[in-house]
Amino acid sequence: MEIWNISALLYYSYVFIHLTYYYFWDKKGPIKSGTAKTSQLPIGNIVFCMTVSYICGILDVLEAIFFHTSFDLFIYSTFVIQIGMAFSLARRFTGMYKGLERSNIILEEKVEERTKKLQYYNNHLRKAFSTYLSGDVVDEIIADPTRLQLGGINRQMTVMFTDIKNFSNISEKLHPKELVSLLNEYLSAMSDTILEQKGTIDKYVGDAIVAFFGAPLEQSDHAKRACASAISMKKLEKALNRKFLEQGLSHLPLSSRIGINTGDMVVGNMGTEKKMNYTVMGNSVNLASRLESANKNYKTWVLVSEETVKNAGEDFLFRKLDRIRVVGINEPVRIYELLERKEEAPEALFEQIELFHKAHELFEARQWKEAEKVFNTLIKLNPEDTPLIAYRNRCKKYRSLLPKANWDGVYNLGEK
Repeated sequence: MEIWNISALLYYSYVFIHLTYYYFWDKKGPIKSGTAKTSQLPIGNIVFCMTVSYICGILDVLEAIFFHTSFDLFIYSTFVIQIGMAFSLARRFTGMYKGLERSNIILEEKVEERTKKLQYYNNHLRKAFSTYLSGDVVDEIIADPTRLQLGGINRQMTVMFTDIKNFSNISEKLHPKELVSLLNEYLSAMSDTILEQKGTIDKYVGDAIVAFFGAPLEQSDHAKRACASAISMKKLEKALNRKFLEQGLSHLPLSSRIGINTGDMVVGNMGTEKKMNYTVMGNSVNLASRLESANKNYKTWVLVSEETVKNAGEDFLFRKLDRIRVVGINEPVRIYELLERKEEAPEALFEQIELFHKAHELFEARQWKEAEKVFNTLIKLNPEDTPLIAYRNRCKKYRSLLPKANWDGVYNLGEK
């Protein structure tokens, strides 16, 4: 009997103190069922005290039954109070559960709403970037949107400029709608070759394409990708031009001159917070533009810089040409003509390039007569090769009129 009374007294004292504090002394106000504040109650401690009290009470009842001791009013009253408290706690637990359930529903609704907004944002971001980035690159940007912050970083990359030869002559013969349709089909096919190599379309300037490789995702083989894209473009042009000529879409073939350069440049979002353009800039970018234009002087289709050759690997066949100085860039650069993938080039082409390089060495060593002989031999094999004809004519010129003693072999190109 004493054990029961002592345990009950301890239990009620503990509950009274805590309930009094939380209901009246807590500055945050009374506790409301089903709110987050309910979790402040020491429910575990109260349940523990109740359990101990019940055990003591059951032992007391068993003592009265088996040992014929007497019940008193305190036992009955405390049992009634215990039952009342149990119902009260049950109601409080029910309120807590309902409150948590409502909170979970609200949380799920908010998560669903934000998921829809994020999906809407990602879909529009994907649509915007997929026009000038490959799908793999778009996925990585969506996974890390911080890549789209305003500003630029300095990085070694490869940039490409293309421009259609004699486009003015083509456009003047076509109705504007026909011209737009023709140009869209051509540029779409050319752009696809860039995207297949995970390149980035910077911009379209009329009939020209500006693209770069190595950003936004870093690519150690950016020069190789640019060269592979250029070769694919020239091969695809042949199929497109057959279609255009057969269907009467153009009276002249569409053929792009291409300039490629590798070097350090700034890449990033340039502009303002409201309107920005993901682009590249720098001296290396300007040089690629000048190389595209230099094709006019050499009657070539794809010119690349020495840095591109160094970084492109061993997969491509290049022909070494002059050291040139272009408008706006004082430092002379060695240029090369990109011809073909080595695995797809015929054996005869390898032999001709080897013989050309021998003649070129003789030319730069001022051995004009010997160089002219080799160039003439090559012209017999390929009479329409304009760089061969140009070098042969130079040899003739220098044999009769020697260049100045300080001539360094650098050719200044005055046209942008």
